[in-house]
Amino acid sequence: MATDQKPFEKPVIVNENISGFRCYGQTGIMYAFYMRFRRYTGTEWLESDRGPSVSVWCTGGINLDEWAQGIGLVDGNYVQLEIEVMAGSKVNASQCFIYKKGVNKFAHYNATGAVWDASIAYTGIEQTQPAVSAMSQS
Repeated sequence: MATDQKPFEKPVIVNENISGFRCYGQTGIMYAFYMRFRRYTGTEWLESDRGPSVSVWCTGGINLDEWAQGIGLVDGNYVQLEIEVMAGSKVNASQCFIYKKGVNKFAHYNATGAVWDASIAYTGIEQTQPAVSAMSQS
């Protein structure tokens, strides 16, 4: 689904490769929220379907590598976190990152506020260890 935000009108481009987002639901939101992301195709912003639901005092994540093939996400696309508070507001992060498959870096955020005035604050990038499948353990 295309959104009406003009490219880079608001987001700050962070020249950092990531392969996912993590968001911590601090007290204040009072409701769970859905994580989703937006990607810039070069001509328009496209929203993903709803991702995981995150409750207060919990952390949720989106591994973009798991979504990439199904939605046409490719290395070099700009990506941006968005949260949708249940029964409330939709908020876009102020930062855009560059998607790179398998880089194992996640942009971290904290979600605060109330149902109608939620906000998300960028807290940094964290390198994660790649997942090891049961098949590769011998």
